[in-house]
Amino acid sequence: MDDENLRSSLTLFSKTATEKLSRLAHFLISIENYGPELKEVQSGYQREVNSASAVPQSWLTQMEMMGLVRVSRNSRTIELRPTGEQVLSELQREGSPDTPMVLIKSFCETFIGFYDTIALVSTVPLRVSQLQTILNQKYDLDWESKSQAKQRADWLRLAGVIDLNSANEYTLSTQGEEVYSNLQDEYGTPDILPLLGSDHDSTPHKNASQEANVEIDLEGSESGTQTTTSDDTDQSVTLPFIERKNKKVISVHVPKSNNTDERYESTVESDETLESDDPL
Repeated sequence: MDDENLRSSLTLFSKTATEKLSRLAHFLISIENYGPELKEVQSGYQREVNSASAVPQSWLTQMEMMGLVRVSRNSRTIELRPTGEQVLSELQREGSPDTPMVLIKSFCETFIGFYDTIALVSTVPLRVSQLQTILNQKYDLDWESKSQAKQRADWLRLAGVIDLNSANEYTLSTQGEEVYSNLQDEYGTPDILPLLGSDHDSTPHKNASQEANVEIDLEGSESGTQTTTSDDTDQSVTLPFIERKNKKVISVHVPKSNNTDERYESTVESDETLESDDPL
């Protein structure tokens, strides 16, 4: 597998969606406690997490790519590198709300689309399928399933950088805003944001109460009927309509329940002239 494929395929602890951070911490602790013999580290890890499966070679390779460990294939040994020691220190801070920044940076520097995912959801809420589409387009990938986009989102969510809302859309968390600001200072802003226009309206989402639009039908005669409509209902409400009598006087017609109108006239107290094309 070439370098680009290695960097696009994130499978580290992919067998669990919710325990990735704890499994990574257990493996790094096992290196510290049972190393350097890889066989002893694997056995210790399996006991720690009560698993029958050892960490596969592909995961060891990805931890090497991230600078967390150093593996010797000849002597079958493994040891923590300085970055791995820092990550372990971050993950062992019990009760700390801090995001493991060293780990996040390692992911951003190693795997295609990881930093982009943070930038994208900082702009607009996105579903995992939308992340997949945008990252495929940006890097000319051939991800046919959502698994790779979800892997990135899962790691970021567990690290407290992004949240998942009730509409199954990923958004940047309050903690993630600070993380993204720090990453921008170090890496700059990713050039992936313009691609949002081809997949998603970049205007931030509104809640349901904000999404109700008011449309006014002014077509037809000058004495039109104003009708309000909502996206959520088919109901319409007939409002008083305004008839221009002349430049200084307006007449208001109010529909009554007996199908008649009541008319109220009022003189405009203004020195301005109401032209026929001016909105009232």
